[in-house]
Amino acid sequence: MDVTTRETALSSPRSRPSALTLPVVLAGVVLVAMSISGTAVALPGVGQDLGASGSALNWVVAGYNLAFAAMTLVAGSAADRVGRRRTFLVSALVFSCGFLVTAVSQSIVVTDVSRIVSGAGGAGVMAAGGAILASSYEGVARNRAFALMGTMAGVGIAVGPTLSGLLISATGWRGSFVVFTVVGLLITTGATRIRESRSASGRADWPGSILFVTALTLFMFALLEAPSLGWTHGAVVATAVGGLVTLVVFAATQRRSAAPVLDPALIANRGFLGWSLATVTTSVGFLGVLVFLPTYLQAAADLTPAASGAAMLLLTGPVSWSRRWSRRSLSTRVFPHRS
Repeated sequence: MDVTTRETALSSPRSRPSALTLPVVLAGVVLVAMSISGTAVALPGVGQDLGASGSALNWVVAGYNLAFAAMTLVAGSAADRVGRRRTFLVSALVFSCGFLVTAVSQSIVVTDVSRIVSGAGGAGVMAAGGAILASSYEGVARNRAFALMGTMAGVGIAVGPTLSGLLISATGWRGSFVVFTVVGLLITTGATRIRESRSASGRADWPGSILFVTALTLFMFALLEAPSLGWTHGAVVATAVGGLVTLVVFAATQRRSAAPVLDPALIANRGFLGWSLATVTTSVGFLGVLVFLPTYLQAAADLTPAASGAAMLLLTGPVSWSRRWSRRSLSTRVFPHRS
């Protein structure tokens, strides 16, 4: 997927983007980023209300993150084919519906499934949102739009636990999910005013998409179930090996695909690969703490959701600043064609 070289708008020449394009996309980015970092604050309340604990409760956060990670590439590829505005709009609606179902759920199983649905919608908002900005702006305006997108993602991650904690203290964990639903529906409405665009290529890499999602799902299952089943348990080992084999097959199919969901040329870009590996290594520790620390602060330290969310700023606050430091280097070294 290369939105800068294969992009063709539905109208030619390129029309001026709607005044709502940037605000709507940025609002979607902030909302999704907040949901990534803020949901863990609700876990103690969810567990107490639904009588859940252990891996079943952890899937409330892990299921969302899994769907988000697995569907980002797929959603970006789909956005180029079927339309970036359409993908963004549908994804925002799916995101909102998932939060609404979570808010009214009376079962941990339903909650886990609805969180997976929300994660898939969040992936579409992020992926299609970036594609919309790339197709709507050029030159300096595009650089500024992407800089704002990165900044707002950092802000969302940073303030997510704090604002979620305040919402939970004021309205309960169900009320906080309702608030996310309402904001998501407002973003969906605003997306109807964005100009549509799509790629010239209409081909889909379904085998690659299925293999990628399957590989991540197998790896995630092994990591989440290993602490309770044991790292040497047959199911854990088999799942991990299956994920590795699937990932190898995925890599092979991408080299042969006419329209790969992950362009091998990106992997050959040392700047992009280094940035991606750095993101993975830091996220392993960061997201792990992000998931479990709010629960510890409320259960062991006896903090309220609002207080635990505020304490999380010590972890998430630096994220917004680090994005500011890195965005100029990223835009000039990894994506020099956007300058």
